[in-house]
Amino acid sequence: MKKLSKIDLFLNKLDSEKILCLVGPLESHSFYSNSDFLKLYVDGGARKKNKSTLKQNISSLSIGDNDSFQGKLDLTLPKNKNYSDLEGALALIGHRADIILMDGFISLKNESRFDHLLSMFHSIFNFVKKYNTFVFINHNLIMLPRGIHHINIHNYFGIIAFTNTSLQILGKVDFKSEVNMNISSLSSKACSNRGFGIVKIKIDKPVLLTINEN
Repeated sequence: MKKLSKIDLFLNKLDSEKILCLVGPLESHSFYSNSDFLKLYVDGGARKKNKSTLKQNISSLSIGDNDSFQGKLDLTLPKNKNYSDLEGALALIGHRADIILMDGFISLKNESRFDHLLSMFHSIFNFVKKYNTFVFINHNLIMLPRGIHHINIHNYFGIIAFTNTSLQILGKVDFKSEVNMNISSLSSKACSNRGFGIVKIKIDKPVLLTINEN
């Protein structure tokens, strides 16, 4: 029997566990990178590997084109390509994950390139639209898949659509929508709401849920 590669073993484990942490090159903003979840390091994010994950095991994998990491990656992408390293990582994950926890893709020091940030949201939206995955970009930015969600929110929040979307908001909120309302791409129509407990969000396409920290 042919021996499975490290990549195959990692993907098989992801198929079973259904959750992983995507680790990017920017500073960490959550506990995800130090958790026991499977980890997929994206290019410069591989610098964050600790001694326990440097071993040849199936709990972590690295991918990228080596433009921001000088060491050896498990899966090297071509430098001359028309997609980002993040998109390459998402393509590798495919249908296998129900939940993706991202860490190190948004700068805490406002050093993120605006073009990278917008293209990242677009890439994640397309991925969630295809695979119906929950993607936690950080603790207060969540790309929700289509469906009905009950979320505990005790702060101001907004819902950003990336295409024409049918939306219903019920529960403990300032502004309810008893019937479905249509919101267009990047509309402010569903922004500046406030939650006081369990909020029901019904959507027919993925949206970005933003929750204020304070």
